[in-house]
Amino acid sequence: MAVKGLGSGPVTPYAECRKLAELVQTVASGNERDLFLCTSIFSYALGNTAAQLLDSTRQFEESMPQYRHLMAPLARQLRAMNSNCKPADLKRKVKDVWMQALGKMLPRFDLVIVDEAHNLRAGRESSDRNRLLATLLGDNQRIKRLLLLSATPFDRDLGQLRNQLALFGFKAQADLPSGNDPAAPDMHAALARLLVRRLNTLTLGEVAHTRNNCSPHCCKRRSASICRKTARTNWWTSMSIRMRH
Repeated sequence: MAVKGLGSGPVTPYAECRKLAELVQTVASGNERDLFLCTSIFSYALGNTAAQLLDSTRQFEESMPQYRHLMAPLARQLRAMNSNCKPADLKRKVKDVWMQALGKMLPRFDLVIVDEAHNLRAGRESSDRNRLLATLLGDNQRIKRLLLLSATPFDRDLGQLRNQLALFGFKAQADLPSGNDPAAPDMHAALARLLVRRLNTLTLGEVAHTRNNCSPHCCKRRSASICRKTARTNWWTSMSIRMRH
């Protein structure tokens, strides 16, 4: 928590932001709160037509009037256009101004926790949401510590794990050994420094069973090669990824 009070509770209640405007308002009112955000707010759909984009510039000016001058040139261009045209180049520029202004407002974070982090495994340029997250949180090393939560941090492609780390600015940690085999000795050692394994265990008849078990019953139903592959692949499931700058 940002500031701990008597009884170990937060001095200021946490803020839950479900829209980009709520995040702007919360940050503008002070940086002492813990924030709970839905990553979908960073998708910030603006529409496609000139009229819709112009409306988004008005929302920007209302939310962040101190940065009105950043959006003013684009707003003038949009007013001069046919309201039904679709200026894709200006749309990208409008989003860039939103990112620039948010970057000026957001504080530094001692800890960022990302649930279902595998949703970001496609990397920075795969979506506007990922690009905004990378620009706001990764490019300027705004995060001191990062905790990624996922049952499937990667799906047979370690590049997906590298993408998640790099997106948040942890490029040194994303510089894993070459190759794509988590069982390779050098890769195994590198991943062991980043990953915390949590394994669900179920006790049946005084015998502990886990999702990684490859029992004889399993082998009767599937070939031994598939069982070996499953055991190796699942070795890295249900992980937390933790690191610090």
